[in-house]
Amino acid sequence: MSVPIRNIVKHRFIPLLGFFFISLLAAALYSSLSQHSFLFWDDRDYILSNYMLRPLTVDNIVRMFTEVHSANWHPMTWLSYALNFAIWGESASALKWTNFTIHLLLLFNISKAAYI
Repeated sequence: MSVPIRNIVKHRFIPLLGFFFISLLAAALYSSLSQHSFLFWDDRDYILSNYMLRPLTVDNIVRMFTEVHSANWHPMTWLSYALNFAIWGESASALKWTNFTIHLLLLFNISKAAYI
């Protein structure tokens, strides 16, 4: 028994349509991210004064996976921050846009997985 082509197209199109709709809505809601700065609750200790984030060297990457800073051990988060600093410098808006992009990629993967 064959499946009509329109059912296949519909089955694959629905998650992409949902992803693009939610992405546009989220982008509209978070469009002011480029105007944000670092918060001074814990950003000063956790990000700005974290010696492991700058410069991005092999020694600092090893430290990220073996040391604790500000009572935290988050090596993948620190690696993401270090990459952001290496590419964009100390830009709070770049960190926030990277976080937003990672969440959109996760949303895309979830929307695809929901219809497999």
